[in-house]
This record gives sequence, structure tokens and C-alpha cells, in this order.
Amino acid sequence: MILGLLARFTPVHVARTAEEREAIYRFRYSIYGRELRRSYAGVDHEKGRLAQPEDERPESRLYYTGSPRAVTGTLRARIWDRPPPEIVEELSLQRMPPVRIAYLERLMV
Repeated sequence: MILGLLARFTPVHVARTAEEREAIYRFRYSIYGRELRRSYAGVDHEKGRLAQPEDERPESRLYYTGSPRAVTGTLRARIWDRPPPEIVEELSLQRMPPVRIAYLERLMV
């Protein structure tokens, strides 16, 4: 739903190539590393990028707006048919019926 609304204003792309993923990692760093001066696992100050292990997991999708040369926004979506136990615990999903879950994170524009 959110992606559908965003797509009305600007195209949303799925990062399929290493170049697109690297552009997202550099954009993240520009926000979290430079602007907000935050330090997260995966921050590489020397290379100016923020990549995390979750980015490479099979359930993860990286989306972005703009182009690989000029990313204007990004988010990571992790989508499960059945979320793993640690996510069930983290999000207090114990009482929910088994449903497909999309967990959106690292959203920035």
C-alpha cells in the first residue's frame, strides 16, 4: 500500500543489481552516518556506506526512488509467510493467526 502511494509520485525500483544495492548503502550512510551521526552495526566510515546482514537475507527486498547515481529514498522490506521466532517475539505476534508479514525498516528520504 505505501509503495503504491509512493509510486504515484515517483517510480519505486527494486534493487536487483550490486550497483543498485551499493547506491542504497551509500545513501543510507549519507543520512545515518553524516547527517545524524549515528553508529549502527554495518556502518563503514572509510567507504561511506551502511550495509547490514539483514540486507542479504532471502526474505529481504531493497527498494529505492531516484536512480543508482542519485538515490532519493529507500526502504528495506522483509517478507515472511511465517515469521521466525525472534521476529514473533520482537513484534509480540504470539496471539496473531499465522499470516504473511511484511516488516518495513530503514525507511529514509
